[in-house]
Amino acid sequence: MIEFMFLMLDGEVIRDWTEDQQKTAVARMNEFTAPLKDAGRWKDGGGVGPDFDGARVRVSNGKTDVLEGPFERARQVVGGFMVVECESREAAIELAKSCPAAEWAPLEVRQLWRH
Repeated sequence: MIEFMFLMLDGEVIRDWTEDQQKTAVARMNEFTAPLKDAGRWKDGGGVGPDFDGARVRVSNGKTDVLEGPFERARQVVGGFMVVECESREAAIELAKSCPAAEWAPLEVRQLWRH
């Protein structure tokens, strides 16, 4: 099995949802992840906090720069992630197609490289 990360892009759209919409989304995601968890294929997942609580750290030529959020608006931001095991890239894409989150945010499918 290969580990894949699904990055939920444009996740900020859910900040405008009502409490009922958020509860419905969580329930649908729990239904989606339950069989993956039962099969041992679910590795991790969750939402990503807003950029105003974040920081960017860069080290270049021995100098460290820390940029506090909020950041200049990017075209797309990561709103959440999932790490799952799949047999192949194609299987991961098929799984992403059935994920409820793909209805409200594009899912970027990326293979994880563990070192």
